[in-house]
Amino acid sequence: MTMAVANMLRVLLPALWIACASGPQPAQPPPEALEPAKLRSLDEGQAIALLERLLLEEKLRPVPGWQVALPKRADFEVDLRLGDTGFGIEWVSAQDRNRYGSLLPAPGPGGQLRLLSGAEGEQKPALILVLDHESYRFVARDPAPTAELRARPLDDAQVRDVEQRLRRDLTDFLVYARSQYRL
Repeated sequence: MTMAVANMLRVLLPALWIACASGPQPAQPPPEALEPAKLRSLDEGQAIALLERLLLEEKLRPVPGWQVALPKRADFEVDLRLGDTGFGIEWVSAQDRNRYGSLLPAPGPGGQLRLLSGAEGEQKPALILVLDHESYRFVARDPAPTAELRARPLDDAQVRDVEQRLRRDLTDFLVYARSQYRL
């Protein structure tokens, strides 16, 4: 090797080592896919208590347990009746869905409200707002909530979110009901 080449290597080799050492980091393995958040619904007692409170705020008197005859179907007990009017609200829990099946309309695509009509010939024909628990789900604090966890109050953010959705849907129904009948 000539002296010029040796001197050049002495200068270049450390620079090449530094360049290699400070090059891009090797590709990191992709992060593990996050599991989708577990969702749960209000249980029926929580939902009805919230609906009662919202109705009282609207100066309406919720009456629990209203028997309604449905056309070509069995009698049905509606969760809440709006005073002595022909309007009611049914919270459809998973148990209700299993029990009544197709008797109750499925949740509307895109969140449209579902109404259920009572049988013709009733003194006051019934019109029932059907609120399906699947439409009011929220992220669960615990992926498999126990009865004890379900009994505890929801987090403030969860309460506000579910309450806002219920309030919006209930308000839409009440606007319609008030246009049809003096509540």
